[in-house]
Amino acid sequence: MLSIGRKTNFLFISLSFIALLLFALYFYFERLNSDAGYYFFHTINQKSFHLEHGRLVLALSELLPLLGLYLNLPLKILAVLYSINHVLFFGTLAFTCYYKFKHQNAAIFITLIQFAGIRYSAFTPQFELYYGLALLVFAFAFIAYLQEHQKTWNNKRYIILSILLMLIFTSHPMAVYCTFVGLTLFFLNRIHKSTWIISIIIFLLYIAWKKAFVSDYEQNKMKVFSDAINAEHLKHFFNWQFVVNVISFLFQYYLDAVLLFFIGLFLFIKNKQYKNLMIYAFGVKISLFIIWLMFQPDSLSRYIEQVYFPFVFLCGIWVFYFRLQTYKLLLISVIVIVRFGLMFQTGWRNEERTMQMAQFTDMAQREIGTQFFVTEKEMGPYWYAQGNWSYGFETLLYSAMHNKKTVTITKQEDLDYNNNWQLLKPNEFLFRPFDRMPIEELNTRYLKLNKGPYVLLKKN
Repeated sequence: MLSIGRKTNFLFISLSFIALLLFALYFYFERLNSDAGYYFFHTINQKSFHLEHGRLVLALSELLPLLGLYLNLPLKILAVLYSINHVLFFGTLAFTCYYKFKHQNAAIFITLIQFAGIRYSAFTPQFELYYGLALLVFAFAFIAYLQEHQKTWNNKRYIILSILLMLIFTSHPMAVYCTFVGLTLFFLNRIHKSTWIISIIIFLLYIAWKKAFVSDYEQNKMKVFSDAINAEHLKHFFNWQFVVNVISFLFQYYLDAVLLFFIGLFLFIKNKQYKNLMIYAFGVKISLFIIWLMFQPDSLSRYIEQVYFPFVFLCGIWVFYFRLQTYKLLLISVIVIVRFGLMFQTGWRNEERTMQMAQFTDMAQREIGTQFFVTEKEMGPYWYAQGNWSYGFETLLYSAMHNKKTVTITKQEDLDYNNNWQLLKPNEFLFRPFDRMPIEELNTRYLKLNKGPYVLLKKN
C-alpha cells in the first residue's frame, strides 16, 4: 500500500483549517450560542479571562477577544476574533506538530477531531474538552519527538510537559482518562520513566485541587454519576432493547466514529499488537459505559454531542500511531467533508434563528425601554424551544453589535421560572433564567441598559 506524501498531508491539513476559518468568519455570531456566548459575555464584561470549575484551558479560548478589548475594538470585531480564536489555536497546534515535531500523524489527528463527531457543537467551540484533547495529542507528539530524536529531558522540558498535563487534566475529568489510555497504548514501555512520574504527580495534584476547589456544578455531576452506579440502574445494560437502541444511536449519529473504531481494531490485529488491541477496545468501551451510566442513547443535542467527544477521540486515536496510507487518509477526508457539510447545514438553520433575533431586536430598539420578553406565540413553538436559556444575553450581545441602543429580550417562560417576575429588582435584568444581574455591573464601553420593567414585545 502506498504511503501518503508530505505534500498531500500538508494540503489536507491546510485546506481543512482554511475551510474552518471561513466557516468561523461567516458564522461568527452563531458561534456565540449558549455556553460560548456565556463565556464571551463574561470575558468582555469583566475585561479579563473568565474561568469556571478550575478549567484553566478556557483562558486559551479567550486570548484574541481579550486582546481586541484592550485595543478598544468594536464588539462585533471582538465576536469575530472569538470565533476565529478557536481555529487559529488548533491550527497552531497542528502545524507545530507538523513542522517542529515532524509528526504528521499528530497534525492530521488534531485536524480530524475538529470535525469527527461534531455538528451542533461547532457553534459552542470553546468547549474545554476540545481544547484539552487537542493539547493531549500535542503533548503526545512532544513526547514522541523527544524520544525519537533522543533529546535529553531537562528542567525546561519537564516544565513544558507539566504545564501541558495541568491544562489537559483540568480541562475535564474525561481528559484524564484519555491521557492514561493514550500513554498506556503508545508509550507504556517506550518512554523514560520520568514521564510517567510527572503524569502521576500532576494527576495527584489535580485530585488535590479538585478536592479543595470543587464547584457545585461538579459536585452535582459526581453525585449523579455515583448514584448511577447501582445494581438496579446497571440492569438496563443487559436489556436487549438497550442494545438495539445503542446500535441504532451510534450508526445514526456516529457512523464516522464506528468506522474509525473498526479500522483501529483491524490495524491492531493486522500488526499483531494484541495487547494494544485490548487496551484500545476496552478504552473505547469504558468511555461509552461512563456515558451511558448518565445518558440514555436516544437523541442528540449540542450537549450530548460534547458528552460523546471522548468516545470519538478514542475511536480515532490510532491515527496518531499507525503509518498513514492512502485508504486511511481517504476515509479521514470523507469524514471531514461529510461533517463539514453537516456543520454548514446546522449553521444555516442557526442563521434563521439569528434572523428572527434580528427582527425582534429591531422591534425592541424602536420601543421605549431596554428590557423585553416574548411569548411562544410570537416566536413560534420551534424557535421558542431553540431560544435556549441563553436568549437573554445573546440578544443583548446582538443588539450591542447592531445599531441604535442595547436591549435584552428573554422568553416568558424564563421570567416565570423560579418566580423571577417577583424577584427581579428595578436595577436588575435577567441574564439567564437562574441568574439575575445588576445593570450597574455591565461594561458600559459595549453594553448599556436602563432601569425599568420587562415589557411584552409583540409583532405588529
